[in-house]
Amino acid sequence: MKRTFLVTVNVLFTGIILLLGYVLYDTIATPVRINKIRKEREKAVIRKLEAIREAQFMYRSVHGEFTSNWDTLITFLKKETLTVIKVFGNPDDTAQEVRLDTLFIAAIDSFKRKFPDLSIDSLPYIPFSRNRVFKIETDTMIKGAHKIPLLQIQVPESLYLHDIPREYIEADRYLQLGSLQEPVYSGNWE
Repeated sequence: MKRTFLVTVNVLFTGIILLLGYVLYDTIATPVRINKIRKEREKAVIRKLEAIREAQFMYRSVHGEFTSNWDTLITFLKKETLTVIKVFGNPDDTAQEVRLDTLFIAAIDSFKRKFPDLSIDSLPYIPFSRNRVFKIETDTMIKGAHKIPLLQIQVPESLYLHDIPREYIEADRYLQLGSLQEPVYSGNWE
């Protein structure tokens, strides 16, 4: 009887130790796993934001402004051309003949050269967000005699980490491209 009691207590304590060991392991492993997921998803969102910035720069080079309309931007990429002027010779050297050559390149070809793996039709969608769309905000500012186009896109962490427990998401954390306050087109990750 005494021996059975000791075996039962040993089994019970072994079970409790294993359970506590698992709880301790999970307490350490879960934040590490979630941080890895966060980094992978941020990388995908940043890649999309960089592609959007490139598409917007192309659009601005033709139209002089940014667009906040996805249909306009996608149609531009699919149907319009970019003008590239190549300069042969030194324009500052008056003794040398300067020759200009104008090339027309399809916007889609220029975009695909930099982002061959991205579908233009998927450009508006935030990765891992259940098909939520990036919200593009545009404006202009007057600086001196110049009208400067502004562009901003903010992506809250909660959109691309929607399936992660709330206690691991920072409410005020987001990825941002550009600014509506000043002519800055970099991302807050750069």
